[in-house]
Amino acid sequence: MLALLCTLLLAAVSIGYVLVPLTRRAGPVEDDDTSVDQLRERQDASVAALRELEYEHEIGKLSDAEYFSLRDRYARHAMALLKLVDEREAARDQAIEQEVAGRRMGATAAPAVSRPNGNRPGARNRRASVSGTGRSARRWLLTTGAGALAVVIAILLLFSTIHRETAHPLVVGHVPLAMPRALAFVPGAGGALLAAGDQGLIRGSVGGTWNTVTSPSLPGHVAALLPAPDGQGVATLNGIGHMAVSRDGGAAWTALPNAPALPPGATAVSEVPGPPLLIFAGTAQGVEVSSDNGHTWTAANGFVNGLLPSGAVYGLAYAATGDSSAAGPSGAAFRGLLFAATDRGLYRTGDAGQSWQALPLAVHLVAITADPTSPSHLIAMDDSGQLYQSRDSGASWAH
Repeated sequence: MLALLCTLLLAAVSIGYVLVPLTRRAGPVEDDDTSVDQLRERQDASVAALRELEYEHEIGKLSDAEYFSLRDRYARHAMALLKLVDEREAARDQAIEQEVAGRRMGATAAPAVSRPNGNRPGARNRRASVSGTGRSARRWLLTTGAGALAVVIAILLLFSTIHRETAHPLVVGHVPLAMPRALAFVPGAGGALLAAGDQGLIRGSVGGTWNTVTSPSLPGHVAALLPAPDGQGVATLNGIGHMAVSRDGGAAWTALPNAPALPPGATAVSEVPGPPLLIFAGTAQGVEVSSDNGHTWTAANGFVNGLLPSGAVYGLAYAATGDSSAAGPSGAAFRGLLFAATDRGLYRTGDAGQSWQALPLAVHLVAITADPTSPSHLIAMDDSGQLYQSRDSGASWAH
């Protein structure tokens, strides 16, 4: 909110920058001034840099922190250039006016001489009037253009600030792990969560305390956590595609029977009950789906307006919610919703990946999990371990 108020103040100052010069007497402007031209080139470069930053942030090349830091610096630089150009032009105009006034005084003091019609005082005054009017018009255009540029910069700042405010929903908790990667509800544990990162496993709850889970049998690096296929525990996917299951909240792990053969480099997995059973995998190329326990895989990234815009899928979660159904692979009926946590935010599909819808959680996510006792209840985790909560299948995010 503070950032929004500061941006609104900057917008007001920029509008004032446009209006105030119009109330002052305009002076003449020289046709050429190399230093001012150079300043204007630098000014144009700053505005172009701001637009490039906006684009790179939108496509995910810049993090929020990098974008807002660079944007503020470039905007301050552009505003400083605007002020400097105005000051240089004002000083130049004043010098010209003084020189013209001095020449007029010298002409008045000189003795009268015979002049051709074109050099009569009246003709000279008319030429000076026309010249002054042209210079005044150019001065007005330059001042208005500089002010308009200031307003454009202020609008860009306002837009990006509003985007930042709306793109960061309420944080409801934090997972105290270095490099958090995975999150899942623990079935039958009253809303308890299991999280994994570089420091291993921890167990806790939204807004509560977290405790280390000692699990010597944990099969290596954890890439993903998900409900066990039978709903009686938590399953894990490690970095080489092996899956294991725990029935005691993460303390003991055994190999998952009949585990699917996942695509190389899979970073997430979710199962949708059948028949036939559908298995979705998240990879660096997006989402893939299999209806034959992983023997064959097809892309499930949607098309055209329903395309999943990010290839980096770090988390998947299935929620058996809603009464609608759609045809999935091999003619299977797909009921419920599948959620994908990506580096560009959260997306969901209700038709087995034929189309994806962006949800109002535009942060870099690494995990998403659905409450098995209340499928519309979701918990998402970003790359810094912050938790976000929705109770309406991702339509809104609050307590």
